[in-house]
Amino acid sequence: MRSIYLDAVLLGVLQKQGLTRLEDRMAGALDSSASTTMAELEQEVSSFRHRLWAQHLTPHGIPNRLLIAYQRQRALPERYEQVLTEISDFNRLARDDESRHVNGAAVVFSRYGPCRHSPGAPPGSGNQESLVVRGRGCGLRGTHGRPSEHAVRPGRVQGAS
Repeated sequence: MRSIYLDAVLLGVLQKQGLTRLEDRMAGALDSSASTTMAELEQEVSSFRHRLWAQHLTPHGIPNRLLIAYQRQRALPERYEQVLTEISDFNRLARDDESRHVNGAAVVFSRYGPCRHSPGAPPGSGNQESLVVRGRGCGLRGTHGRPSEHAVRPGRVQGAS
């Protein structure tokens, strides 16, 4: 009978250590690549939930109450919810950032994509000079045009406008 009580306390200790590890990983995730880190974190949370985040040990009440008391005393449910919330927020921010990049690219393609050729550039010519002419003819000037021209013709854009 004593072993079931000890099991409750040991499970609580493992939960506490697992949550500390998840919190540390979450803090480190803010400094690394969002997509790969998020996938790893989500996998770790899922593994933690299935392996350690038990709420009931037995059909009898005393070990369960002992585990719940241990969890409450160390604020484990609150810490667990905080980790889930932070991961959800981090996921949302990563998706929003990715969406901004995709939308930015879509705007560039929708604005400059339909222009097939410009005066002075024969249709279908694919050399670098015609790309610059196309860019100028499609409105690639100012802050967006110069980097585009420079990417196509490095070193030859100095006086172009």
